[in-house]
Amino acid sequence: MSEEADLKTDVLGALQGNVAEAAYAIRAALLKYSTVTRLDLNDTEIGDEGAKAIAQAVKWNDVLTHLDLNNNIIGDEGAKAIAQAVRFDRTITNLDLDNNKIGDEGAKAIAEMLKDNGPLTKLFLNNNQIGNEGAKAIAEALKENHALTLLRLNNNLIRDEGAKAIAEALKVNHTLTRLQFGYGISSNIGRECNVLCKKNKAKKLENAKLQMRQVHKIGGFDDDPRNTIDQLNYKALAKALVSVVTSVENTNSSFAVGL
Repeated sequence: MSEEADLKTDVLGALQGNVAEAAYAIRAALLKYSTVTRLDLNDTEIGDEGAKAIAQAVKWNDVLTHLDLNNNIIGDEGAKAIAQAVRFDRTITNLDLDNNKIGDEGAKAIAEMLKDNGPLTKLFLNNNQIGNEGAKAIAEALKENHALTLLRLNNNLIRDEGAKAIAEALKVNHTLTRLQFGYGISSNIGRECNVLCKKNKAKKLENAKLQMRQVHKIGGFDDDPRNTIDQLNYKALAKALVSVVTSVENTNSSFAVGL
């Protein structure tokens, strides 16, 4: 078995105890498998109590980048706990809460998390019970969030009122490049959201091209790392390269720059 599979086995075993005991055991498991960056617990029916235990353990996380809790009968209480844990996390980039029972109250907690969280770029909330109120809370959060690039809200209870609020938020948010609503939304609102996301994607690609040109401008084979000016150039080069890679990864689009 892989260490990722071993971690999953240990976590599921830990969840047999009460929340406090389970959280302690899960934290121990995360420390034991300290190089594993993905915790995949989809289809394990952990429910709200399991989510609370995982949330307590994740507060100590400094390694995990992917947290997959898909199809686990997690409701609002579990979602609130997870949102609170991830709110100030500095490593989790992907959070999958698809196919649960999260309603508006859970969505509001997730929205508060989005206002403060920095690393999270992909959030999956398909097939839940989020309605217009939850969507409006998420919309307000998107006005402040500058990291999320993918948001999936397929097959919820969101209708035009909630979708329109998100469309308005996209006029302020310039990082979200992929948004999915599914059925129940008027085609004109769906098109508006799609156009705004495409604008964000185009802007990201243009920024990546500019950064790539900056990389080309900064980089030089004759630089001397002992020279203070060249040291600054190397730092700027590294920062520019990170920006390019991040932009390209988050657009899910072909990318080519002529130098």
